[in-house]
Amino acid sequence: MMQGARLLIGLAATVALALSLAVHIASIRGVDIEASVPQVWWLHMTSIVLCGATLPLAMRAAGPKPRFRDLIATIPSWALAAIIVALLYVGANFVLLVPPTGVGAPVLTHGGYFFNDHGTTREASESMFHAQRAATLRLYSGVWLYLCLISAVLLLLAQPRASLGDPGRGADSRVRKC
Repeated sequence: MMQGARLLIGLAATVALALSLAVHIASIRGVDIEASVPQVWWLHMTSIVLCGATLPLAMRAAGPKPRFRDLIATIPSWALAAIIVALLYVGANFVLLVPPTGVGAPVLTHGGYFFNDHGTTREASESMFHAQRAATLRLYSGVWLYLCLISAVLLLLAQPRASLGDPGRGADSRVRKC
């Protein structure tokens, strides 16, 4: 049953990863996906829920009372490298995009385009509005990518400690050593 849950949630994470990647690439190109698909923000909660569901399953696969390094040891080295590269990218994306997105949240009110910065509203042109929404989506979709990547890797690629041949974990740990 646990393997079925890992596979089902892992596949959901892979689908969310692909959708997040599509949104991210479109937003890099300056496309305001939210204009045509307002439901795009469901990926925000989906990536958080998937990551939250992944952690207990991944921790269980890492063995009894796992430490962070035990969890890392279950991940293939190439997948761990991909996670590290993705983390560096998300960090750089964040540093580059926080200042430009600090002008305020884009808000469409009564057919007009505005930026709302903590209650201070100012009018914006349509092109500025769509550029701001694309930049905001790029910022968030980078995080979605990272969370979905971690979930997919931990659920679909990580090998439980017992299958890695670690005698200190799994069924072999019951054998007494002299």
